Amino acid sequence: MDMYGGNPACFHLKGMLGTARHTEHREDLWNYFYRSILNFELAAKAFGDQDLFDQIHAFTVEFEEAAGKDYSPKPIQKRS
Repeated sequence: MDMYGGNPACFHLKGMLGTARHTEHREDLWNYFYRSILNFELAAKAFGDQDLFDQIHAFTVEFEEAAGKDYSPKPIQKRS
């Protein structure tokens, strides 16, 4: 519904360049790429291709670093 509005109201099927939503989506574009990479990583694991999984996982870590993100799992510390 973000693409509906104006006077008279209509659906903006050619996009809404320059709106706040456009900026939000541009800033979040890396997330779509990241999730796609994770899907390829999971598919390699599901097919049992450990070498490919390791390669894609290494790329995932590089991608996170380039984006300034860190979603790699951290070891769980045991409580005493």
